[in-house]
Amino acid sequence: MPASPASQPIWTRPEPGARKPRFSREQIAAAALAIADAEGFDAVSIRRVAAELGAGTMSLYRYISAKADLVALMDDAIVGESLIPDGQLPAGWRDALAMIARATRAALLRHPWAVQALQGHGAAAQDGSFGPNGIRHFE
Repeated sequence: MPASPASQPIWTRPEPGARKPRFSREQIAAAALAIADAEGFDAVSIRRVAAELGAGTMSLYRYISAKADLVALMDDAIVGESLIPDGQLPAGWRDALAMIARATRAALLRHPWAVQALQGHGAAAQDGSFGPNGIRHFE
């Protein structure tokens, strides 16, 4: 029996609607990160993110189906902050790993709540899949 679309990773589901979505996944993640950075991870909820975006709570459910999706977006956004732009990675593997480590540390210092709050709750922990930034990071 095939899994319902809502039970699949958010990355495999299409963006909502035929017309241009009002909010992007990046905007939703940015709003959630801003809340967590200002008030801590426990302050993040779909209702609160919707309010930050100027949307109704139920309208945000067009974009995400549960808080787990919101956490996956947040997790992937933080991973995205640690990506090294194409062409800027040093040729030597030691220098490249050092650069990646510094970028990852800087991202986590910007979001000090993330290591503890997302441990076991990020996109990869939910279902074994990684978001687009997670895949780029491991490539």
